Amino acid sequence: CSEEGEALTGQELVRELNRWFFKHDSFHASLVEFAATYRGHFQDGSEEHSHTAFEVHKLFKRQFESLFGNFLQEHGASMEDLQEALSMPAEDICDELITDTVTELIKSLLEYETFQELMFKIFEEMHSG
Repeated sequence: CSEEGEALTGQELVRELNRWFFKHDSFHASLVEFAATYRGHFQDGSEEHSHTAFEVHKLFKRQFESLFGNFLQEHGASMEDLQEALSMPAEDICDELITDTVTELIKSLLEYETFQELMFKIFEEMHSG
């Protein structure tokens, strides 16, 4: 972590983002909590898009974006700083692979279709577990 007042940039910012994402277990607990709370808003087993399910995703997305914004603020960085850091070549292949995985997972959480699929998988786990 950076010292108070010291902004992270470049690869250090990217590495810290990766650590933050994995520290939160890829936000699995948040997804399970959302599934338990908002299960009734999804049509059981139906692949149809319901308006209420879409609204639940918007709520999740807002909350996730808020956490993401807090992460950036804690590290004295902006979205532009992160985008610039992500556009730079990684220092090694391991960093590159981890960063690719984290950015793909974050993007997928923000997409409705992926969120809906995850909700139905969690509903299944809740039902069978």
